[in-house]
Amino acid sequence: MGKSGIKMWKRKILVIESSAADYAEIEEILGETYELRRAEPETREVFTRIREQKPDLILLDTRLPGEGFFQITEAITGNADTAEIPVVFIDAEGKRGSLERGFKLGCADYVRKPFEPDIMRSKISTQIELYGYRHKMEELLAAERQKVMQVTLEAIAAIAKTEEAKDSYTNAHSERVADTSVKIAKKLGWSEEKVEKLRYQALLHDIGKIGIPDRILNKHKNLTEKEYGIMKQHVKIGADILKNLSTMEGLEEGALYHHERWDGKGYLSGKKREEIPEAARIIAVADTYDAMSFERIYRGSFDESHVTEEIRCGRGTQFDPKVADALLSILAEQSDAQKN
Repeated sequence: MGKSGIKMWKRKILVIESSAADYAEIEEILGETYELRRAEPETREVFTRIREQKPDLILLDTRLPGEGFFQITEAITGNADTAEIPVVFIDAEGKRGSLERGFKLGCADYVRKPFEPDIMRSKISTQIELYGYRHKMEELLAAERQKVMQVTLEAIAAIAKTEEAKDSYTNAHSERVADTSVKIAKKLGWSEEKVEKLRYQALLHDIGKIGIPDRILNKHKNLTEKEYGIMKQHVKIGADILKNLSTMEGLEEGALYHHERWDGKGYLSGKKREEIPEAARIIAVADTYDAMSFERIYRGSFDESHVTEEIRCGRGTQFDPKVADALLSILAEQSDAQKN
């Protein structure tokens, strides 16, 4: 407690130490400043404690049986969830090879045994402050990246919407495809983060049509073979735009692969089955559903029963069966709701 009666918040240190006497000495040196917890030198125990305590630093004794020290260090520094936590090791023997190996495995610093309290406190304090500083900087950078990405995506979406607005037959097509894609992903149990990314991928899946001549894009008759070849290029044009303008990894997958087919007979790459990114497989079904459900410049719309049957017939050939089943389930639920 501080003078005001408020409990002071302390940084947390996990001490991996098999010797009770050594832990007591460490507690005497650091206990007043930090919240210490002890873990037995066994990998599973260590990770259980890390998950429970979420330490700001790990103090690890090198004098563990066999290769224990190196195995635990490698497990900590090689795990994405724990790699950033600074590991300071306790060295009692001063063997150069052990010191070098410890640093190569990712340890931040070491303290000598017997302990020199002032040096130990200084080294621990430095590493914890650096860890806190890195963590704060990463949060700030992530926030700035999010701002940049949001502005970029909004600009791209505005361009795509402007292009769509040129043709009343396809106006709001991308928004509807995005809404349907999100419903399918949720039905498949996707996480909120993946669903949000998919929403952007679907919203921008046709952005490459910006690069297709209006005479082809708005043609009322069937396209010639040459014109169809040009139209196919919209997937590559869209992918190139999104690769160059976005910081969201994989955003271009929806544009590049939404005309691929489950049986490998789509375009441009001819990918098949799981070779096609799952997001693109979802967008492909949603895109086809919307294309049949709403009027196009070259034909009218189809009724719901016809659209449902076409999706069912494309299951396992044009569409991923799992994704097609998810959409069919959604359509059945919507139909039942309308009847009631």
